[in-house]
Formats: sequence, C-alpha cells, structure tokens
Amino acid sequence: MNPARHLGAGAALGAGFYLASGDPASAAALGAGCFILDADHIFDFLRDQGFRKSLALLREGAVGGRRIKLRRLYLWFHSWDALLALAVYSFFFLENRPLMALLAGAAVHLGMDQIGNRGARGLTYILAYRIWKGFRREDLVADEPGGMEMEG
Repeated sequence: MNPARHLGAGAALGAGFYLASGDPASAAALGAGCFILDADHIFDFLRDQGFRKSLALLREGAVGGRRIKLRRLYLWFHSWDALLALAVYSFFFLENRPLMALLAGAAVHLGMDQIGNRGARGLTYILAYRIWKGFRREDLVADEPGGMEMEG
C-alpha cells in the first residue's frame, strides 16, 4: 500500500484523537503508529539490493513511484503476532498511554495493509508464518497482475 495513505490516515486519526482527548503525546503517537511500520521496508531493500542500489531505488521510488519486487520479505514490523504480544505486555506492565496509542496506530496500519494489499496471502502479516516460509516472496504474495508489489 502506498505510504502516503498511511500518512494521511495517521494525520487524520491523530488530529481526531487530539480534538477528542486533548492529549498531544498520545495523538502524535497514534499518528506515528499509522506510518512508522513502513520503516521495515528500508531493511528489506538493504538486505535484498545492497546499500548503494537501495538508496538509488528508494530515491527513484520517492520521485517516480517505481515498484520493486524483492526476493525476500522480512517486514519485521508488519506482524499481527508481534503487535499483539507488545500490546499485551504494554497493557499489563508499562501502562503508558502514548505507547498504547502508537500500537493502536500500528494496528490501523496493519489493517489497511491486510485489506489493501490484495496479493498478500492470508497469513502474510503473521511473523511466525513468514519465518516458517523463510521470508520467500513467492510463498507470501501472489505476483499476478493486480497482485501485491513492494512500493518504493
């Protein structure tokens, strides 16, 4: 999914939460959570393409929207299971409202990807599944026309 959609959702949710609660830290965390998960794509680019080529591809993608098919999709932050574990731990042991808002934003991001990335297989956003499949792209996404592609 295009990162601009996540950024737009984060801005709207963060602003709405601030207007409803008056809590700027949690509102900012909610907005950031909707977007920050995409940082793991940088790791995937570096791992697959190397440093110099990754910088060039990311720069081209930012300008021209070029799509890159990576051989392996690690997507460390795009994980329902890891998110759930962090949320449960945070709820019971940290009691930190901005952190919970950040995790809620991450859940919005994952939900958008789960629905919006039509080529993703059903369990693609479960880290344990990706580990089991060796992070191999062909086991995680359908690459037919209209299927999921990594956006650069």
